[in-house]
Amino acid sequence: MKLGYLMVPRAEANGVPTRDTGRAQFARALGISEFYTIEPQDHAMGGQTLASSPEYAEALRTCPELSEHRTPRVVAIDGKRQASFKPDIAANLTRPAISPEHVKANARLRQTTLSVSWLNTSDLAQHWSAHVSGSTHAGVRARPEDWRIARTILVCSDTARAEAAIKSKDSPCRAYYRKMAAPGTDIDALMDDCVLYGSLDTVLSGLDGIVNATSHFGTLTLVDHAWTDEALAQQSLAAISAALAPVKLRSRTAT
Repeated sequence: MKLGYLMVPRAEANGVPTRDTGRAQFARALGISEFYTIEPQDHAMGGQTLASSPEYAEALRTCPELSEHRTPRVVAIDGKRQASFKPDIAANLTRPAISPEHVKANARLRQTTLSVSWLNTSDLAQHWSAHVSGSTHAGVRARPEDWRIARTILVCSDTARAEAAIKSKDSPCRAYYRKMAAPGTDIDALMDDCVLYGSLDTVLSGLDGIVNATSHFGTLTLVDHAWTDEALAQQSLAAISAALAPVKLRSRTAT
């Protein structure tokens, strides 16, 4: 299993998304290997609003893990393409999915799925079943590496601090979930179901619950919001990356 990184920029008053503050580069330095940017045609269709809702894009372009001397500059979701890919470097597409039907359709076409971050564990279990069904329909083996799960994760030993960062009135995470959720949704309950936050042990326990319910998935994509507490955001990225280093991650998800 790999770790991926998806930046959700905060939209300014004029609708233009803010630029990445450098956490994408920080994530790359930590060893996170997959980064995503919105496809240019989606920019043209969706305008600036889509940049701050990347999980609603039709497709995200993936910067795959490459040898160090061929790695392009880190990609960040900020409304513009931030990396120049060489012609000989394949940039893969990942398609965000909300419903099992989306996942099944992707698998039938042998396309990679990213299950969006506002789905609870029961929903994610249905996505794995849909991935298996679609793959079977296509006559291929269901491969965990063709399935990605997006999650907002905030690691902090001070649980109250983490919860405040996620649930406060001006939290970018709250704003994002409010925008993504259906009308009438209890946003606090939704975030409790879908966001992994608190101590490292608490976060890893929540992740184990997802793994147990869904079987394997190829990439855990960390959804990084435009947090106002920059120190907490970097601390969290470092903690989860260290805890889910490749060797440890394989042992945590082995069957």
